[in-house]
Amino acid sequence: MRRTQGLAVLTAILLLTLTAGVSVQAGGSYQAVVYAEQMTGTGVQGFLYVVSETAIEQIIPVPASIYPVGSYDMVEVSVSPDLRYGAFSMMNPETYTAYPVLVADLTLQTCCQFLEMGLAELQANSIAGFDPSGRYLAYSRVGQTVDGTATQVGELVVLDTETGMFSVNSATDLLGGEGVWTLMGDWLDDGIRLHPNCYACEGVIEGEWWVWNPLTGMLNTNSGEWFSFFGDTLPATRETLVLNEVMSFPYSTEPSMFGRSNVVQYFAGAIPSFGEESARDAAPVVFFDPANIDLSDGESVYWINDGQRFLVTNPTSTTWTIVERGGSTQQIEIATGTRVLTGTTNGWLAAQEIGGGSLIQSYTLVGGVYMQQVITQVSGRLLLAESAELGTNLSVPPLPFATIAPQGAVQPPSGGAAFVCDGVQIVPRLTLNGNGRVTPGAPNNLRSAPSRSGGLLGQIPGGGMFLVLSDPICAEGFIWRQVNYNGLIGYTVEGTGSEYFVEPIG
Repeated sequence: MRRTQGLAVLTAILLLTLTAGVSVQAGGSYQAVVYAEQMTGTGVQGFLYVVSETAIEQIIPVPASIYPVGSYDMVEVSVSPDLRYGAFSMMNPETYTAYPVLVADLTLQTCCQFLEMGLAELQANSIAGFDPSGRYLAYSRVGQTVDGTATQVGELVVLDTETGMFSVNSATDLLGGEGVWTLMGDWLDDGIRLHPNCYACEGVIEGEWWVWNPLTGMLNTNSGEWFSFFGDTLPATRETLVLNEVMSFPYSTEPSMFGRSNVVQYFAGAIPSFGEESARDAAPVVFFDPANIDLSDGESVYWINDGQRFLVTNPTSTTWTIVERGGSTQQIEIATGTRVLTGTTNGWLAAQEIGGGSLIQSYTLVGGVYMQQVITQVSGRLLLAESAELGTNLSVPPLPFATIAPQGAVQPPSGGAAFVCDGVQIVPRLTLNGNGRVTPGAPNNLRSAPSRSGGLLGQIPGGGMFLVLSDPICAEGFIWRQVNYNGLIGYTVEGTGSEYFVEPIG
């Protein structure tokens, strides 16, 4: 670690105090806080919804005086752990400039504490949020100087909500010249997660968090904590799931800047850079969908169920996939226009756009089945302000996910007639999206991967019918298919040598 000297500038401005207020108490444990706003006869009215897995615990109004007179888009919202303070970051869509970050007292309904720009043009803000005590707020900002040179300047700002005083630190000094400003992560017990970044450029998308504690001045540039914009990290265990392209699995040949993702990989620690392809490809593959080998068209991956499972979403399909640590998968049907807000301790929260508003929904696991419940309907689009930390109840080290092994896998062909598989004389008979059944007699094993070493998920009995989810896959001298048997999704053998184990029906 090394100590840094921040450029201290202390200033605060207190704006309008509203006389009509409400008393806000932290309503026990909650899964998320989401922000929404609506137009009223007197202007914009914003609300913070404190959401559990089954209900709205509180609705907290946002002081109307935070909203600017001109055009704005709300970009980020953060609340303190005790729900006392809210921080709001907005952009002007007409000038492509940022407004100062505003900090409102949600209990007293007063607005606002903010730092004067000090810059000719404020270009952007990035909020780290409040420290665990709820007293301090940190954010990064970038803009241009007022001396006529239009030099780009980045600063890290810390607000003491009790005194109304700000400390302003030069990003260049703090980062040792490695960035104009910083990408901000969360403020945890030991400090703020941040990473050097540029502005109006191809910014950082993966890397190792630095940890800065502004209260002690300590900066750790080797935290051992990693992040990726292509995936999701479980902070409690430092596990990361990343969408990536691994060429040993069937892959798309369409060109792409980062390749077209075809798998989800599991990283228990460091994430090798894009220049270290062999090291990246060596990470365990924990999800692969041969029916859709291109996972790069907006698909996302989220930790759910307190880190026991993850969810792969698809914006162009209403079928999403859930993967357990043991390797089993299941699919769930989702309404059009639904997006994930955050994972929860027993499922996840989602928002479905409907009309001019959104439905806040919960998906919770009950008796092995996910139950969907509409919690409330709100006006406008939702922004996630805060969410519960997942993974704190997992064992250390946690049980890893079952690995999908592609031994001998070849790219799925467009038809069975052209299919070639060493050691196999028969040709595939099943068809993608068609129905099949196990031939009478012994059952077929259903595994988590197209390999005899894949985890055993169950069996399909003789005569058992299933839906075919993939083209044929050749591995270990067998023809494999991904199938859906009564909601259980896995891989089973179509045949080997001169023998078929399944047959098409219908």
